[in-house]
Amino acid sequence: MKLTGSAALVTGGASGLGRATAAALLHAGAHVVVADLPSSPGSVTEELAGAGPRVRFVPCDVTDPDTVQASVDAASELGPLRVAVSCAGVATPGRMLSRSGPLNLDAFARVVQVNLVGTFNVFRLAAQRIAESEPVDGERGVLVATSSVAAYDGQIGQAAYAASKGGVAALTLPAARELAQHLIRVVSIAPGLFDTPFMAGLPQEARDSLAQQVPHPARLGDPAEFAALVRHIAENPMLTRSHPPRRCHPDGTPLRNETGGRRCRDGFAVASRTDRAGNGLGKFSGRSGVVAVVSRAGRQPLRIGALGPRPGGIRDRPTPSRS
Repeated sequence: MKLTGSAALVTGGASGLGRATAAALLHAGAHVVVADLPSSPGSVTEELAGAGPRVRFVPCDVTDPDTVQASVDAASELGPLRVAVSCAGVATPGRMLSRSGPLNLDAFARVVQVNLVGTFNVFRLAAQRIAESEPVDGERGVLVATSSVAAYDGQIGQAAYAASKGGVAALTLPAARELAQHLIRVVSIAPGLFDTPFMAGLPQEARDSLAQQVPHPARLGDPAEFAALVRHIAENPMLTRSHPPRRCHPDGTPLRNETGGRRCRDGFAVASRTDRAGNGLGKFSGRSGVVAVVSRAGRQPLRIGALGPRPGGIRDRPTPSRS
């Protein structure tokens, strides 16, 4: 999909992954609406001011239908809305049972409300507007969500965050299947450890320790690397519906094995859709901090490996590949 002249909406676009994504889409020629909380416009508008009228900040709370709709409307004023990227999120930690007692239910609900319900709110309203546009080269647009490796390998204190990001990952496939008839692609990205404001609050010693746990390269991911993947997803019409690759037992139960590194921090893998025999996977490539696997929209579910003894099962053996 050609981004030049198209409009893109980036929620959570005032900082971190969203800010880098907004800059990348602007560089690709898109008109961009940066939607974020009212308290966050200053620095981002100054940084992106060189783009002139092609970028606009709109105050937005992703859990509020009215402000999300206002953001969608603002993007449509800049051009036909083709891309919506959901980067808004919170990562409030909390043990289910701590010395002070059980986790406050409101704290758990807030994380799920922002990360999962907020993503769905953006998707449903952006999808309606994208579906009204005329197709270009056989598609109307793409929705990109931000999941997390915590969705597949959550740690102690991440019950709310992992649950919310697991919901985002689970949302992606049914959304992709439903919206395929409208020529809208849906993709989620599960980032590992990135140098974002969430990480900035940690002591340097803790940041260095986390970076050293990444197999290669031993550092935190750069938000620009996440943004580069978002841009590629938008421009490559074959990419839709993604989640971290995994090997499974014959009955389909996933194993903790994602691409090396216990928490799959070492890279991302990209493959094309398999056929019913599990063949036809594309080449896999490594890159710091992002894990993603993609397949065609609304078609046969992605299968990593050959079929197991029952439909949908996957054998625990190396994946066949084809150039």
